[in-house]
Amino acid sequence: MITKPSEHISTDGRVGFKAWAKAIRSQADVDLSAKDGYSLKGGFLDIDKAVALAPGEFLACASETGSRKNRSYTYALVRVSPDGESIVGIDKDERIKLRETALAAEQITEEQAAKGTNSKLYSFALTAWILLDTPAEAAVLTVKEKALVASLKALTPERCALVLAEAKREPT
Repeated sequence: MITKPSEHISTDGRVGFKAWAKAIRSQADVDLSAKDGYSLKGGFLDIDKAVALAPGEFLACASETGSRKNRSYTYALVRVSPDGESIVGIDKDERIKLRETALAAEQITEEQAAKGTNSKLYSFALTAWILLDTPAEAAVLTVKEKALVASLKALTPERCALVLAEAKREPT
């Protein structure tokens, strides 16, 4: 999917106000041993230029806002949906829930969870790292395939085995 980072965050076009974005395409684009924004590896993207993202990839955006005297930053983390049809934002509540689930599953350490709590940009990196750890086959299921999985789960184990055996059978 092709998108511009500026479509996902409001920017202040005044001279001296910074705005940037970074693509997170794989776990290699994340350094969980680093602090804050340094955990997002890779080069900076031009906020107003189009970038191509594959399904499941992320875009971390930041924009300096406020007055010249009292500047602050606005941040956004977005992800291309697994089917590649849309781009969805990942809000704070989703990042917290994901972090707690990953900590309980021992996918991340307590230190990493704490760093994610204290730094928004580290939280972005940690969220992307966790979600990019999802097996590829789970990330690319279509809506129809997900419905099929739900139907199979509704069957008794014996019926499910029968249906799967039939699906594997070579056509005659």
